[in-house]
Amino acid sequence: MQKQKSESRVAVYYELTKPKIWYLLVFTAFGAALTASQIYNIEISPITWTLMLFSVAAGSAAANTLTNYHDRDIDAIMERTKGRPLPSKRIFPAVKARNFGLALAGISLGLAFGNFLHYNSRTRHMGNSFHCIWITKQYSCLLIWIKTKI
Repeated sequence: MQKQKSESRVAVYYELTKPKIWYLLVFTAFGAALTASQIYNIEISPITWTLMLFSVAAGSAAANTLTNYHDRDIDAIMERTKGRPLPSKRIFPAVKARNFGLALAGISLGLAFGNFLHYNSRTRHMGNSFHCIWITKQYSCLLIWIKTKI
């Protein structure tokens, strides 16, 4: 199999995100934020605009990428969608597309949390996440161990 150039690989992953769709979503988010800032007299700093728009773009691209990953078997059957990156095997194995979509989702959430949550809220959120993931898991494992021993 012939190696693809890095530019064409980037273009294939870019196509996978369905840019025509997320361009519209970013434009809609821009309009909504602009309208809300005018109605409620809230000044939005340039860094907030940048983080917000990149977060929306990454989130939209992630959703489209993960949808393409999920629908790859259906897309392979339909004439109109056979040429998409996953059914045409321009991205193979398909897990690469899933991982790309999850990475975009992580970037989007990171930008959103980094931009819109206050430091104390982020700290509490991380503490709650630690509690839910680590302590609750340990507690449920302990309960399962006790149930199997009784």
